[in-house]
Amino acid sequence: MNELEKYIRAHAAEFDAAEVPQGHEERFLAAVEDLGCARNDGVAAKSGAAGEGMAFGAAGWGAWAVLAGAVAVLLAAVVLLRPAEGRGFFFGVGNDPQKVYLAYLDRVEDARLALADNEDYNWEGILRGMTEEAVPLIEQLPEELSGRQQARILKQYYGEILAGVEKLKKGK
Repeated sequence: MNELEKYIRAHAAEFDAAEVPQGHEERFLAAVEDLGCARNDGVAAKSGAAGEGMAFGAAGWGAWAVLAGAVAVLLAAVVLLRPAEGRGFFFGVGNDPQKVYLAYLDRVEDARLALADNEDYNWEGILRGMTEEAVPLIEQLPEELSGRQQARILKQYYGEILAGVEKLKKGK
């Protein structure tokens, strides 16, 4: 601690009781206005709380507006650019791996029924080739993974397959 700090701490009561010099508040307000801030009531705060009752000038509000805009853009990017996780095929199943797998099987069955009407081409064989698994992925996932992690993997994997199935249905 330097000598000035020692002096201030030793004489703190005297500083608290002393009146501010005449014209100090006006000089202080002029300095504050030069920084882009202004008091709401035009009087300096005597409580000692820095910035108490201060309002931003136009430059201050502009900076906050730019900051708020940047935060909004970042949030939008996070929402729009995050992985599709099944592209909506698994809406409402949550993070239960078993429910994700069952939802996948339901979608495949729906597609099979939709493609069964067309006898001109072997759509069912193509669909079976796309969706049939010797060992389902749900049985291959390590048990060390949490249910949430397993569900996310299943949503991504089966979501890609279901996207191909949707293309197949549209091309029919």
